Amino acid sequence: MKLLDELFRTEYILDYEMSKLRPVTVALWNGIVMGGGVGLSVYSNIKVATENTVFAMPEAEIGFFTDVSSSYFFTRLRNHIGYMLALTGHRVRGEDVVRVGLADYFIKREKLPEIEEELLNNKDIADIKDVHSVLSKHAEAIDKKYEGEETIEKIFNKPTLKEVYEELKRTEDTEFSKNVLKLLAKQNPFSLCVIFEQLKRGKDLSLAECFKMEFRLTQR
Repeated sequence: MKLLDELFRTEYILDYEMSKLRPVTVALWNGIVMGGGVGLSVYSNIKVATENTVFAMPEAEIGFFTDVSSSYFFTRLRNHIGYMLALTGHRVRGEDVVRVGLADYFIKREKLPEIEEELLNNKDIADIKDVHSVLSKHAEAIDKKYEGEETIEKIFNKPTLKEVYEELKRTEDTEFSKNVLKLLAKQNPFSLCVIFEQLKRGKDLSLAECFKMEFRLTQR
């Protein structure tokens, strides 16, 4: 238990301190963004996705829960998209990382060296507006709406996990519900219950309170 205490206590304190870093922080998500990597970067002021980006929190599949304050950032996504991602472990890729509201820009990976060079060496960059100006001129114009988000809202905006399942079963003839049920069948049932309750509580908590709640979960 001492190892568990020290491991998660150190990790979550680091993640929380990273969330308060100044000056401006930019996360270039050019690859797999999962677990601890999410905690280190999800609270950067600006997040950039590329065609290589794969974002997921697949902890329910291994009998854990979605941590690193996912009870905070998942519950702040619109239309209960975060609930779907947390419970299913669904992998969001490329442009969709922007569409679900996790990243701010989609930029082709070959442009990243040029962007890094400009951000690090351009003396005219004074504040976050200047950083946005640099990134926006390289970003691809994409539709910010995530496919099927109205359906996600209808299914996952329920007071209990049981009612989520009932809605999925009621609509299981649709492709979406069929795929979600397949994903949920791969998850640890107890983890799903913990995650759902964690998210319900997290939506009304501060970031610091979410970290505290999740730390307590790791110790139990």
